[in-house]
Amino acid sequence: KDLKEANKAIRRLSFLLLSENEDYHDDDNNNLEFLEKVSKEAHKSYSGFIDYNSSENAFNQLFIWPYADVIVKGTSVDGCNPDFVQGQPCLESMNRQLKSANLHVDDKNQYKSDGLIKLVGLKNLEFVLLETSGTLINKDKNKLKLDHYKGVYGALAMLKCMVDDYSYASLKSFSKVKVFFLHKADKELHFWSVCSQSGGIFDLWREANLKIKPGFDDKADFLPDLVQFCWEVKAKLNESMTNIIGLKEEHKTVKRKYRYSSTKPDLLSSTINPVVT
Repeated sequence: KDLKEANKAIRRLSFLLLSENEDYHDDDNNNLEFLEKVSKEAHKSYSGFIDYNSSENAFNQLFIWPYADVIVKGTSVDGCNPDFVQGQPCLESMNRQLKSANLHVDDKNQYKSDGLIKLVGLKNLEFVLLETSGTLINKDKNKLKLDHYKGVYGALAMLKCMVDDYSYASLKSFSKVKVFFLHKADKELHFWSVCSQSGGIFDLWREANLKIKPGFDDKADFLPDLVQFCWEVKAKLNESMTNIIGLKEEHKTVKRKYRYSSTKPDLLSSTINPVVT
């Protein structure tokens, strides 16, 4: 009965969007549409019969991948064209850095994530990675630690690829750029950012976190938290993608300026070099 009532509420929201009410601006409609999509995915999670403790993939299918896809589709920065890839996509950023260090890349032992957000409009730059440390009943603390370290190194590799691609940009502009990794640990989903600061320091910051409550009886507490979490993640992605576009434009402008010059500016790639190998 409760699921039917929830479905009716979502339908009313959908009808409101279809009505094209003149009192709503584009931003209002976009916000309502985002809320509708998050609500629909939550309804699917509650009404499905998948055992979320049977495997990592089952857990991801219910509680992470659908919302990551909604968040990506809800972003609004021209020129980036983000896309979410689920499953176990290889982190090509790490492969690039290993090859640049003349290290052998073994196809069998590549860095495999649990999901990636790529900026297709920027030559498939990798921007966000996901690490899921087991199901809700995971008791392997070593895996939690390993996946956290793995996420940090993966994020540094993604940052270094941006340095290599936009090396004519300034350190000031690059310090505004953040890459991210989502880490599901125990019953929480942590949204971490990594960015470069002066003095060769990299800042690791938890931007948001969500306590996952899969029981239908917890919906009144979980749904508002879920919407807030998705909203915060979307806002952070939009902000950083805007800064990446600015970084790209500055790189192009400065590179043109020095095209026929015998001197070259100090490049980001010679200043920022995190150890990822």
